[in-house]
Amino acid sequence: MRIYSWLIIACWAVFLGYWLVTGLGSKRTAKPYARQLFARAVVAALVILVVRSRPADISTRAIVLSPAFRVLGILVCAAGIAFAISARRRLGKNWGMPMSVHESPELIMTGPYARVRHPIYTGVIIALIGNALALSLWWLVAVVAALAYFGYAARREERTMLATFPGQYAEYQRRTKMIVPGIF
Repeated sequence: MRIYSWLIIACWAVFLGYWLVTGLGSKRTAKPYARQLFARAVVAALVILVVRSRPADISTRAIVLSPAFRVLGILVCAAGIAFAISARRRLGKNWGMPMSVHESPELIMTGPYARVRHPIYTGVIIALIGNALALSLWWLVAVVAALAYFGYAARREERTMLATFPGQYAEYQRRTKMIVPGIF
């Protein structure tokens, strides 16, 4: 395995480690989410299977990734992970699994949330784009899957937020983008 792969794995290990440690102190969820968790695991496994099972010569014929592109990909991945972690940190105890409902929720609109309503999703998408640049363009399959899933999850979460914080969240939606600043 090349150094590029190890550095990408290190980025995601930091992400996963941070999520596991900080998730223990989050507020309790008002509704169970075990079924949602299973569906997410199946989608993630399918994406990883597609990326890992591609014929070896396809990625080399599709594009020759130079060392400069690979280093750029590692930096992009690290920046995406850092952005997601900063958003998670800003949420504090208000963080929970996507589409989960918490007891006594709070609306966070500062830090990364001042510009994007779902910056954790934004950070993960940026990190996956970094994977594509550093490792293989086949990681763009994961980017497309993440965009589809995060778009769906964000819309569901926003319905809950509108019901929980009717006036405040509607105003927040008017002045921010959902996932990509200035676009979406």
